[in-house]
Amino acid sequence: MENQKVSLVYGFYGALLGVAFYFMLLVSGNSPWSSASWMGAWIPGVTAFLSIKKHQALRTEPYISFSQIFVIALIAILTQAAVYNIMVLFVGNVIDTGAIEMYHAEVLEYTVEMKDLFGAEIYDKMLKEIEKTTLSSLAFGDFIYKIIGGVIVSLILSTTLKKNKPSINE
Repeated sequence: MENQKVSLVYGFYGALLGVAFYFMLLVSGNSPWSSASWMGAWIPGVTAFLSIKKHQALRTEPYISFSQIFVIALIAILTQAAVYNIMVLFVGNVIDTGAIEMYHAEVLEYTVEMKDLFGAEIYDKMLKEIEKTTLSSLAFGDFIYKIIGGVIVSLILSTTLKKNKPSINE
């Protein structure tokens, strides 16, 4: 149970850090879903790493398996992703931050650049899809990306931080 508690707490801290980064992007004039959002890709990894280190500090035995680390990291990252996106949806629905408009403007800019490449018919379809984009759809897409990235980060951390019990021969 302590695994989940530590992971949940660090996941919540990661979500708060993510929301702070969200506002930093807004203040700097960038959409939280723009190309600048990749600057915050370190947050889930650090959240999971700190969760694992705190868990290891609380353990009495020095050995920790791949699966234990994977679960600790994944719970922290899933918590971070869920709480972050809930907070973004709440803030976006309560306060008009202009994030959707910034996103639409950036995507529209890229779409206009590709108009000659794809043709007028596809360009019109792309414009209609851009207009359909909502805060909920962006948050859901972001959540899915965070889960996929979280699994990858959890696998990497599990592989590098596991400490196997020594075998009898050693």
